Amino acid sequence: MITQNTPATAGAIWVEHEFGALTEVVVGRPDGLTLPVLTAEMASEIDELNQLGPEFMTSGQGKLLVDFAPALAARIATQVEGLAALLQARGLIVHRPRPLTEAEQLYPGNGQPGGSLIFMRDPIVVIGDRIIELAMRYPFRRRQKFTLRETLQRRAAEAGALFVAMPEPMPIPMEAGWGDGPFLEGGDVLLNGRHVYVGLSGHASSALGAAWLQRLLGNGHAVETVAVSKGFIHLDCVLSLPRPGLALACLDALPDGLPASLAGWDVIEVSIDEAKRLGCNGLILDTQTYVMDATHQRLAEELSKRGTEVITVPYDAPAMFGGGLRCSHHPLRRT
Repeated sequence: MITQNTPATAGAIWVEHEFGALTEVVVGRPDGLTLPVLTAEMASEIDELNQLGPEFMTSGQGKLLVDFAPALAARIATQVEGLAALLQARGLIVHRPRPLTEAEQLYPGNGQPGGSLIFMRDPIVVIGDRIIELAMRYPFRRRQKFTLRETLQRRAAEAGALFVAMPEPMPIPMEAGWGDGPFLEGGDVLLNGRHVYVGLSGHASSALGAAWLQRLLGNGHAVETVAVSKGFIHLDCVLSLPRPGLALACLDALPDGLPASLAGWDVIEVSIDEAKRLGCNGLILDTQTYVMDATHQRLAEELSKRGTEVITVPYDAPAMFGGGLRCSHHPLRRT
């Protein structure tokens, strides 16, 4: 029998809500970003999911961003490092992924170079005192998890936490797509106590992944799938839970609406355009403090009206690749 930690336990791994006070976190790193080599299916998806356009992604295939677009790479580096510095200045414990090794860059061996270590939300999820390595849909992103494994193994041992991995997706030829999964990505998983929401856009997590998570968590949690419009990759692109009873949501991107367990919450409505620019993808420091990309002044004002302190930072450059502030960090401890 596994004895769960509680939020008060010193050195614990513990996350049960989106809005607990953040004290320990992983933040991505900007170096090594390489544009992926595209199959026809990937090209159509990525054109829909980022702000850079098909010509940029096609002409840059397989190239390091620092070589292909050095000015953009420098902006991304400045903004990601600025996020890490902000969290460290506020006294948080900040872990960073190490660079990929040459051997890891070949994984999973199906001819798909590319990827980055900025968006470390996706290869793992922490629920309670469980650290879970996830199975990602795009093969070139599956190698990200290795850059955190030593850190997470050490922290799990220190905290007495469970460290478990999903079944790895079956290897198939690059041109054959991705297979059946199960797939589950951290950007699709939002926590609200015993309610765990899993987004299904068709681009990332799958129903099989959500069912696997339910079996792992058991009867103590209710895993609820949430339909997400295909113009968005993850649930956290269209929904944020800054504190109990308050949500930012792009309702036009939620075909079946919000989960029933959020009924009665005050919802700040986010437009499709704002959501495409990652307006829902903020970083929650605690129930009173929210970090947001400085381009989203309207949303910052709406949060401020509701008593939330909003810290605005420049983060538009990573957003061009489809990820924002939530995508760029993963909590290990919220109290």
